[in-house]
Amino acid sequence: MGENTFVMPGDSIYVKKAPKIFVTGEVQNPGRFKWEKYLTVRKAISLAGGPSTKGSSERAQIIRMTDGREIKIRPKMSDSVKPEDIINVPRSYF
Repeated sequence: MGENTFVMPGDSIYVKKAPKIFVTGEVQNPGRFKWEKYLTVRKAISLAGGPSTKGSSERAQIIRMTDGREIKIRPKMSDSVKPEDIINVPRSYF
C-alpha cells in the first residue's frame, strides 16, 4: 500500500489488538500493560511502578499458558516476557 491511501465510504479498517501482559501481586500499580519486543521481567515490574515495600521482585513468578496448561516459571530479572504472561510479585518474607 502506498503512502496516499484514502479511506472510502464502505471501507472497513481492522486493527489488531496490541499484545498485553499482566503484573500482579505486591507492586505499586498492578494491572494490564502493553507487551513489547525484548520486554524483560525487570522492565515489566517497573511498568507496574516497581515492587511495593512488601514486595519481593527476586521471587517473582511468570504464569504462562502452554499447550492449554498453566505453568509457573521462576525467572531471572533479565528473562524475556511473552504476550499474555502474568508476572506475579509475591510478598517478602520479612
